[in-house]
Amino acid sequence: MNTRKIITLVTVFLIIGGTLYFKGLKGTETPAVAEDKASENYPILLDLSAPG
Repeated sequence: MNTRKIITLVTVFLIIGGTLYFKGLKGTETPAVAEDKASENYPILLDLSAPG
């Protein structure tokens, strides 16, 4: 493999690994807590997605 492919693969793995790592750090909260935080950030979106 040429150098450019190797650098691209390493970068992609770092991005994916970093994303999963930070999601894991935030993933210790319960779904209810996560939902409360989401409703604070996106109340309009949650209202639109509510049934009825």
